[in-house]
Amino acid sequence: MKHSVILVGLMMSALVIGGCRSDGDVDSKANTPIILTAEEQTVAERSNDFAYRLLQTVCKQSETDENIVFSPLSASCAIGMLASGTVGATQQELLDCLDLSGTDEGVNDYFMKLTDGLPSVDAETTVRLSNLVWLNEQYSAKTSFVDGLRTNFNADVMRTSTGNAANRVNEWCLRKTDGLIDGILNEVGDDASMMLFSAIYFKARWETEFAKSRTKKEEFTSADGTVGMVDMMNASRPGIYAHEFGLAVADFSYWNYAFSMQVILPDEGVSIDSACNALRTHYSELLALRNVYRLNIKFPKFSVTSSSQLTEPLQAMGVERCFGQNADFTNISDSRLSLNRILQKCTLSVDEEGTEAAAVTMEDMVSTPLTEFEADFFVNRPFLFLIVENRTGTVLFAGKIASL
Repeated sequence: MKHSVILVGLMMSALVIGGCRSDGDVDSKANTPIILTAEEQTVAERSNDFAYRLLQTVCKQSETDENIVFSPLSASCAIGMLASGTVGATQQELLDCLDLSGTDEGVNDYFMKLTDGLPSVDAETTVRLSNLVWLNEQYSAKTSFVDGLRTNFNADVMRTSTGNAANRVNEWCLRKTDGLIDGILNEVGDDASMMLFSAIYFKARWETEFAKSRTKKEEFTSADGTVGMVDMMNASRPGIYAHEFGLAVADFSYWNYAFSMQVILPDEGVSIDSACNALRTHYSELLALRNVYRLNIKFPKFSVTSSSQLTEPLQAMGVERCFGQNADFTNISDSRLSLNRILQKCTLSVDEEGTEAAAVTMEDMVSTPLTEFEADFFVNRPFLFLIVENRTGTVLFAGKIASL
């Protein structure tokens, strides 16, 4: 019987709460930045390009009015784990997809540093990366592969029957997401030998809140041309901004500026697909063009959940051999294996959660010396977003909002 490897990219919930720290809050741990070597920074840049290409591909294959959120970092970790079990052309395909030309050991080192380092970057932001390898209790994977996942990816190892797999895995998901993600698996087929999961949980507060008193119903024009009323957050404050290549980009920073949401707003008449193409081509240039502006901001509150397969997008990006008869998973087992499917489940919520204490923070921002530049950043039509760790540029989450 031919066994199947089921790779499941579990996209943990990103709960973004736009609030500020109260007077009673105290840092519970020190902020520890991730320090990359020059070689690791090159790996990071190439890995981040995977995020932009995946966003480009997912948007192209999605419905025009479909909202999407996914975690490139979670997908990268899952593919990195899988790559450590492959050899030859199969492995090269996976590394090429990630835009990583180094060895699998180099990939493992990079992801190990992210897994260990991201949770400690900012004391006021919760980032949790979790990995899991599930093994059919009747199947034997090579010890070196399993031990490598434990060492390089801090992976949990679970062995059960296929009959108990769904319940056990779903319980793991609940624990790792604080109860926010459930039911990623309905059942597991008898031919399943192994499943790999990579999950990320992110919770942060805005550096400067959007006051609830300024949130009001305003128009949002969806991709299909319909106009609806949404809860629109409003603010006027200094911010990082650039406008070029048919795109306006604004950074909304989280507490301590370690992480930020980059909101990409296409010009009127520019489609989301065109915006994705421009973003991938000119992203570095856009970052270099950013400056401090006095921004007049309109940004909608929104929640989005995606539950879909990444199989077709990754196949379009060149990952084909894994799914066929020629897949070579020699580092996992001498038995014949193939990749069955790649799943994702992700949810994201963005709001303002204004409080009295937040007004103090707003006053602190207002006291910042004003810049000579001013711009309107009215997010009242479809847009893209990235959630990034600012020092390494690591893209934790990406997506598009096409309709509200």
